[in-house]
Amino acid sequence: MKRTLIMVFVGLLIAACTTSPTGRRQLVIFSDAEMSTMGATAFDEMKQQTPVQRDGKVNQYVTCVADAITNTLPAEHRGGWEVVVFDEKSANAFALPGKKIGVHTGLLKVAKNQDQLASVIGHEVGHVMA
Repeated sequence: MKRTLIMVFVGLLIAACTTSPTGRRQLVIFSDAEMSTMGATAFDEMKQQTPVQRDGKVNQYVTCVADAITNTLPAEHRGGWEVVVFDEKSANAFALPGKKIGVHTGLLKVAKNQDQLASVIGHEVGHVMA
């Protein structure tokens, strides 16, 4: 019985493996739709818990850079990305499944130009894609 359970478990693990866009094998526990839902939920919670930067120029700048990154993605992943600048002192950014990008205002003090900001946002979007 124990051996049968182990073989079933191993079979399920193998069946759940897929190849990421980077070419590496990965275990898929949640579907893309489930991941998008979880990402959207986490993003909504973040927007409720962390102050959002309301400065139009700052938001336009960050959104412009984020759009330049997401417009280079494969067609099915372009468009519809929500970009929010959080009024948070840490030099951080993140991207979540469900096409969500968050940038902390502290990053804008470290990333002195659009190329530096783009490298951080691109890195974060890369995590979501892979």
